[in-house]
Amino acid sequence: MDILLIDDEPAVRKSLSLFLTELGHTVTTASDGREGIEAYDSRPFPLVLTDITMPRMDGFELLRQIRKRRSGMTDVVIITGRGDVQSAVTALREGAYDY
Repeated sequence: MDILLIDDEPAVRKSLSLFLTELGHTVTTASDGREGIEAYDSRPFPLVLTDITMPRMDGFELLRQIRKRRSGMTDVVIITGRGDVQSAVTALREGAYDY
């Protein structure tokens, strides 16, 4: 699968990218939401994994932008190290595939 991975933490991006690549996936990475949406606009991905808290554009805004562009064509999974019930509810209401 072709996956877009967006996280502002370089170590997280590197480890998740390596793990997914070892599973046979093709992974494109971005360091924040704005860079991620630029990558997405250049070619749509069937799966986007994104952190919530990032500079320039957070994961919720990224999710909304993807939904505007290609609703239903891309699954967006929110990943975070600081999750809470409210952010999970927000993510799912905004259309995230999973949290």
